[in-house]
Amino acid sequence: MNGFPRDLPAAQARSYDLIVVGGGIYGMTLALEAARRGLRPLLIERDDFGGGASLHSLRILHGGLRYLQTADLPRFFESVGQRSWFFRTFKPFCQVLPCLMPLYGRGLKRPPVLRIALALNDILSRHALESGRILNIEETRARFPRVPREGLQGGALWYDGQLLCPQRLHIEILRWAAACGAALLNHTEALALEQSSGRVTGLVTDAGTFRTKVVINAAGAWSREVATRLDQDHPELMEPSLTFNLLLDVPPPADAAVAVEGERMYFITPFRQRYTFVGTMHRVWEGKRQPDEAMIQEFVNDLSRVLPDWPVSREQVLRVTAGVLPCRGKGQADMAHRSTFVRHKIEGLYSTCGIKYTTAQGFAVKTVERIFGRRPVSPLKPDFGDRVRLIDPAAVMALDDQALVRLAVEEAAAGVEDFMERRMDWILDHEEHAAFAARLANLPGFPGFPGAAGTRGGTDGN
Repeated sequence: MNGFPRDLPAAQARSYDLIVVGGGIYGMTLALEAARRGLRPLLIERDDFGGGASLHSLRILHGGLRYLQTADLPRFFESVGQRSWFFRTFKPFCQVLPCLMPLYGRGLKRPPVLRIALALNDILSRHALESGRILNIEETRARFPRVPREGLQGGALWYDGQLLCPQRLHIEILRWAAACGAALLNHTEALALEQSSGRVTGLVTDAGTFRTKVVINAAGAWSREVATRLDQDHPELMEPSLTFNLLLDVPPPADAAVAVEGERMYFITPFRQRYTFVGTMHRVWEGKRQPDEAMIQEFVNDLSRVLPDWPVSREQVLRVTAGVLPCRGKGQADMAHRSTFVRHKIEGLYSTCGIKYTTAQGFAVKTVERIFGRRPVSPLKPDFGDRVRLIDPAAVMALDDQALVRLAVEEAAAGVEDFMERRMDWILDHEEHAAFAARLANLPGFPGFPGAAGTRGGTDGN
């Protein structure tokens, strides 16, 4: 696989079976699954691939344990199956994540109830990563020394998945899609439909007009905006809510991800051993795509109330990762339960809005088959080559200049920000980050460097 350099002239010379608008995890998997079925898709993204909520998730590949509490078996089986797909297809980019919930005898969170739930989870999942069990008080304290002890009755231990580096996984999805025949254009905005007699005939973008009979709006947080621009507003696509996580410069309080209950249920997950990732805070939509300082401080304060023996302060917040996700209804903060599919009155125009990172690929398959019917699937598998090592940002920084330029061009990075935010994992040391950014900015041939081919990365003909 030779990547997906941005080649605007080549993209303009083709016609397409479908154009996907939106380069998050739902748009990427739509392009992939269409290409695997012999269709000719074009994926366009207004900014850069793999940004927004897809980049800023908590990196957990959830199974279906939470859905057993409400007996939502369809979501249970969907989640478990999709987690298994990630582990089968992108195993080097995933790891097993032990999860621990302290139990205090309240409601359904009691040892006898959770013992049954864990047993059902293992029996029904058929794809269990490891068997869950109930820990006694001493075992719970051993694994989670800072656990609040008053009323503690034990802990529930189960296993989910964790993405090691979503940035590199996104790139490998795009490389696979390109190898199957997809065309990919980042930094390209959808402006209007071309249509004739109520049918889609093309899509007008700021990079030109592309011929197609099908357009799928998968723009995530911007799905209603795109739907309105191309046709009309569909409120059922998304009632937005703000969600965000905190990356903390403090060692994790346990050797597993721990689920603790404050204002809501939080997952406190180890990140590269010495850091901690905590999420997720949900807020009613107030028109803000990023939390303000008061929201961040409220999150920190709630963590301190939940775990008073775990020292956390605002100064230890390294990153705030925010996204806009669909909620259950206007004025609510809890997430919606189902992804949305809209068939517009204009023939060939569809809009979608997904709710969960883990289930994006399955929803993509359903969407493609809903529009085009079932088709043979290509046996071509992703070929990672030696790129698995690039999960580690230190390995990326160790590349020589020629390799960095080649990687940036092959993967359509338009400049330093694209490369450092969405082609590699975060460099958390400020001095290292600044030094590497300066190296890239002054690297001849690197996209964005004066004289480099194309102003948007790759050979865009500008």
